Amino acid sequence: MIEILIWPVVAVTLGVFFLILFRKPIIVFIGEIGHLKTKWFEVERIRKEIYAKTEEVKQLITEVEKEKANLKTATKILIETLYLTTETRGQFPIPEHIRTILQNNLNILSNFAIEDPQHRQEWINQTTALLQKKQT
Repeated sequence: MIEILIWPVVAVTLGVFFLILFRKPIIVFIGEIGHLKTKWFEVERIRKEIYAKTEEVKQLITEVEKEKANLKTATKILIETLYLTTETRGQFPIPEHIRTILQNNLNILSNFAIEDPQHRQEWINQTTALLQKKQT
């Protein structure tokens, strides 16, 4: 009967001896595992922040590309308007088809310049008032 219990007793004795002998390194090892776990969560948090910033940058790039296309369109319309205005400067009245193009171009440019319809209408009213003051 003692022969059956001798091996578990020897194993427990060796385990206790091992823990006593290597107690400090095991505690240090467990502490390092805790530190690594903390660092892992920090790295994970940083990874999520980087992913969020990447998505934000992608959105900004999309907005910049849209604004770039709008700027090209506005520049084209402005150049066309200036050219037509310059070429018809001495003509009175301005030919109807050119006047229509100029009015359309100015409407498009005002939409680019002032996106809010209420503010755009106020601006148009102020500009119209300036023209009426000049005529009187």
